[in-house]
Amino acid sequence: MVGINQHKIAILFICCFLFLLQLNGQRIKGELDSKEIKVGDVFQVSYSIADAPKGNFIPPDFSDFQLVSGPSQFSEQTIVNGRRSSVSIISYGLMAKEEGTFRLDPARYQTSRKVFESNKLVVKVQENQEGDKEEENLPNYFAEIELDTSSVYIGQQVEVNYVVYSLHDVSNFNDFDIPSLTGFWKQDNSPKRINPTTKIRGGKVYRAYKLRTYTLFPQRQGELLLDGINIDFTYRIERPGRRGMFRNYQNKKGRIKCEDKILSVYPVPEKNKPDGYSGGVGTFRVSVQVDPTTGQVGEAMNLKVSIVGEGNIMLISPPEINLEDVEIFDPEESENIYEKDGKVMGSKTFAYSIIPKKEGDLIIPPQVFHYYQPETGEYRAAKSRKTKVKIRPGDPERMKKMQEQQAAEDIGAIVKQEQSLSKVSAYGWMTKGLGLLLFLAPFAMIPVFIRKKKSEEAEIADVSGRRKRGALGVAKKRLEEAQVLMNANKKGDFYDEIIKAIYGFLADRADIKRSESSQELISTKLSSRGIDESRIKRLHQLIDYCEMALYAPVPKADDLKSTYEEAINLVGELEENIQ
Repeated sequence: MVGINQHKIAILFICCFLFLLQLNGQRIKGELDSKEIKVGDVFQVSYSIADAPKGNFIPPDFSDFQLVSGPSQFSEQTIVNGRRSSVSIISYGLMAKEEGTFRLDPARYQTSRKVFESNKLVVKVQENQEGDKEEENLPNYFAEIELDTSSVYIGQQVEVNYVVYSLHDVSNFNDFDIPSLTGFWKQDNSPKRINPTTKIRGGKVYRAYKLRTYTLFPQRQGELLLDGINIDFTYRIERPGRRGMFRNYQNKKGRIKCEDKILSVYPVPEKNKPDGYSGGVGTFRVSVQVDPTTGQVGEAMNLKVSIVGEGNIMLISPPEINLEDVEIFDPEESENIYEKDGKVMGSKTFAYSIIPKKEGDLIIPPQVFHYYQPETGEYRAAKSRKTKVKIRPGDPERMKKMQEQQAAEDIGAIVKQEQSLSKVSAYGWMTKGLGLLLFLAPFAMIPVFIRKKKSEEAEIADVSGRRKRGALGVAKKRLEEAQVLMNANKKGDFYDEIIKAIYGFLADRADIKRSESSQELISTKLSSRGIDESRIKRLHQLIDYCEMALYAPVPKADDLKSTYEEAINLVGELEENIQ
């Protein structure tokens, strides 16, 4: 009996020891959310308390900084393998007032049994080189266009934000203009919900609201205008004379003008520019796939060339593919473009239909894509691997026809050679002529076949000519797709299809590539082809309207029918009048 009691006492002693050990092991830890802090920056200091009993938190002295927000508290509990654990986080927003190195004494957490202390924190505040003197007299609310850079190259992406600053809570943005951003290809990355962040300007704590966010790709050099917008909004202020828990607020209306801004755009350097450079700006890689991996003579295969990376990938033109003993057709294009961390990236794939004419190993040499990388200031080359595909003999009948075609070409060469012979004797001429006549008798129809074959080959080789002849048909097919989207009321897809139809028609009919297109270039080329100014102006208006309707809501954007009819009429007029 005595042994049992001693056993229980030992267990109780161990439990008490483990409890005290756990209690002494509890810690309160302090952390900073930023290592690089400049004068005027707002940073956050947080203290986490793990598995602590009830107690009081005592913060350190923050007198070296300006308290902007806090304390705010967050608690979380988890259960793992039946064991419950908890953590409480208490955070403060502080603003650095002056340069120097500052030390925050340990924060304390006082319980009935013990006082826990956090680690000390060292805050290093650097001088703000940008200065803040010119911003001392900022108004209660204003708007700005903010860029991540002030100068770029043609095709280089730049992030643009339209930001409203207010000393008061903005309850609603009633109305604001949509910038046209002429001269840019644009990707709209605007947030679905406009949530404020805290920012210090001119020594004041502002709420910053990002209304619109765009990733832009300039299409021409020069000083390009980022047009400002008018903004109507409602903000709330506290009524005077009311204090305590229940405060009374009143709403007021405001209107501000976000001023224009200029972006300097330069052409990519001519020095060291490779011959195969086609306008890519960013960072890319290239890959090649062939399907099926084993082919047959005369059977179509699919050759895919994919450009993947970050930059103006949507404006990349199809690469030229040169293969011996292979018939190659124009590629079909597809793209997957998305935004991540303010950068546009994705892939663009060109699918070529190819028909091998000869059995054996088909060698597809490495495909090279040249691009300019602004970060390094250098031209780079992305290169795919060499691809080898086994080509088996095709259908016997098809092989026979191909051999006959080859024989016809060889015989044609013999005929040409015989015709170029110098003078011969009458007897020799009769002997050779009779022999040649007897030899060529079975092939009396071969010259006709050769002319037909060469005509077909010329037709295939004339890619530009075929594009021009088929431009109207391709545009009509795209516009028919747009009509289907219009009837389904798919506005975004409708406007996108209209834009593709217009740019595709211009590329095929007037050799105006979308990657190189600008209003000036389109106007110059169409004017030189006999298109009058009124039609060119209508074309620019249609493109601008569709792009605005695609990337942002515009007045009368629901009138899809009139846009569709204008596109139909304009394409027909251009086809009829272009020279």
